[in-house]
Amino acid sequence: MKYTWKKTNIASVDYLGRQLQKTVRNMNQNKLNTRYTYVSTMERFVKFLGQEYKMSNLSNIGDKHVKAFAENEKAKGNNHKYIKNELSAIRFVHNCMEVTRHSLSDATTFNKLLELDHTGDGRIDRAWEEKELEDMKEMSYKYEKSDIADVLEGIRTTGTRLDELCTLKYTDVKNALKTGYLNLTNTKGAIPRSIKLTDRAYEIFAKKYAEATPGKYVFTPNKYVDNHNIHKFKKIVQNFVSYHREKISIGGRAASGHNVSSDQKSALTMHGLRHAYARDEYLKRVSAGMYKDAARLEVANLLGHGRDSIVFIYLAGVE
Repeated sequence: MKYTWKKTNIASVDYLGRQLQKTVRNMNQNKLNTRYTYVSTMERFVKFLGQEYKMSNLSNIGDKHVKAFAENEKAKGNNHKYIKNELSAIRFVHNCMEVTRHSLSDATTFNKLLELDHTGDGRIDRAWEEKELEDMKEMSYKYEKSDIADVLEGIRTTGTRLDELCTLKYTDVKNALKTGYLNLTNTKGAIPRSIKLTDRAYEIFAKKYAEATPGKYVFTPNKYVDNHNIHKFKKIVQNFVSYHREKISIGGRAASGHNVSSDQKSALTMHGLRHAYARDEYLKRVSAGMYKDAARLEVANLLGHGRDSIVFIYLAGVE
């Protein structure tokens, strides 16, 4: 995959960074957006190693280095779920390295050693309020970034992930408008699913379809598709939300999506749009007389999860 280390002008760090660059360019496992996420974590780890250990070779990474990094993240106040994800990313990249002197302990053993057994923030209210969504869309119009507004609306009305929406093809949307169902195949875990379009979802799909170019992606501008930079567009959307969210957030939200206390709502994130969608779909079913466990299972299938228990996370503040 394409990747260039961004120089820090710290010799010990940049030396490791160039080694990371070589490893990353030979990585081809997993989905591209997942690899970019893992590499972002590894960049933080490399900076930590270069400054704290003056390490000269990434092949020397061992459990003691990973443990020190995790302890440093705990000291910063990062929650357990975040740290566990960081460690998973490090293991992934370590497994992609051509030469390693040490094996890293498995996740179960290591997480217990670091007392990372509990994520601590699973039931946090992350759902967007409707006014927050409308205000964020207005913000995007203000900066002449209507494509971002369309992505936000698309996720809010279908519960799709950002990657799923941004890779919808012209024929996908055409068939959805024709049948009333959005059939997803490019999904996390490669588990296909079908989502019935609401009137609101149909409206945004019809708008984007009318503007789209046959053979192209519908929600991602052509210039990013043509240059194979879909991940860049997704990052632009995420950064736009992160940069402007404090301006439009309704009171009581935390400053970030991590380390949220029980008396706060999470800061606005892209994933929070899925939470809002899940909440609507669940309440719609319960209000119609469906049993709660059956409603959770249906919503789990809409979200691409196989277990209804996971929906409890999406329903924080409702159940």
